[in-house]
Order: sequence, then structure tokens, then C-alpha cells
Amino acid sequence: IDCPKLDKITIIQCNEKRIDFLDDKFLVFKADTNIENYDTIIYTITTVNEAIIPDYIKVIGNGSFQSCSSLAKIQIPSSVTSIGNYAFNKCTSLIEVIIPSSVTSIGENAFDDCSSLIKVIIPPSVTSIGKSAFENCSSLTEAIIPPSVTEIGDYLFNKCSSLAQITIPSSITSIGSSAFCGCS
Repeated sequence: IDCPKLDKITIIQCNEKRIDFLDDKFLVFKADTNIENYDTIIYTITTVNEAIIPDYIKVIGNGSFQSCSSLAKIQIPSSVTSIGNYAFNKCTSLIEVIIPSSVTSIGENAFDDCSSLIKVIIPPSVTSIGKSAFENCSSLTEAIIPPSVTEIGDYLFNKCSSLAQITIPSSITSIGSSAFCGCS
């Protein structure tokens, strides 16, 4: 969802309350109306500069923080298990991300075009990193891929021109096309 001018959301509920607007920042969703809390962030107001994700959220949905160009700080709780495709795409002010050990998958282009991102810590719980997940992170200087990952996808660190150090574990069985192209 790339809606940079969207600053107000009005939700008209049906019989089941599946979507809500939380803290004037997050559009949240729950697949199961029998649970009390919402479990997925599906959109964030793009003018947000700091976000503390509630500790009952399990999924950072596809494109949920996309184009939040002022977002400099994000706190991801240990309840999160999945970071969706394009989740933080074009968050150009984001400097550091600490991914909790509860996360098992990072989607395609999840941090693509995060040009200020210097450091990302990927925990050993992560078994899957989508292609282009860190593409165009031109300020990224170091990356450590945990031994739980077996494949480095296409374009994973493509155009990460500041990448000076990367740790690749012996568990890697394949490296995709242009995974490190443009890394000086």
C-alpha cells in the first residue's frame, strides 16, 4: 500500500470487527474474530517517525510501513513471527532494525530502498529471507546471515554500496543472481 498522502482513515464496521485504526498510526486486522486482539499490521500512516508495534501483533503485513520516509525508529516486539513483502520498503530514514528471535521469515523487498539503514541484526530463528530483501540499502555496512538460512536469494544485497563485511554460514547451498552486485 503506497499512499503517501493518506492521513485519515475512517472504518465502517460490519457485524464482525476485523479492522481497526490503532494509536492514530496503524491500520490493524484480525483474521479470527474469536480472538481479542488484532494480529496483523496492514498499513501505517506514512508521516510516522517512530513506531512501537504493540506486543500482540504477530505479522507485519505486506507493505505495512512502505514509504514511511520519516520513520527513523521501529521497535518490533517478540510476538512478531513474520515480516511481509515490502514491509519497510522505502523507509529512507530508518537507521537500525533489530529483528526479534521470534521472527522466522523476512519477505521479498522487506527493507528494499532503506537508504539510511546501517545495521540489521538477523536472528538464528530466521529460516527464510526473500529476494531483494535488503536491495538498495546503500548505507548498510555489515550483514550477518544466520546458519538457519540455506539460500541467499536473487538481489538480496544488490546495490548495497557500503557493504564492507558479510558473514555467510556454511549452511548456504545456493546464492541467487546479482545477490551482491554493486557492493563495493
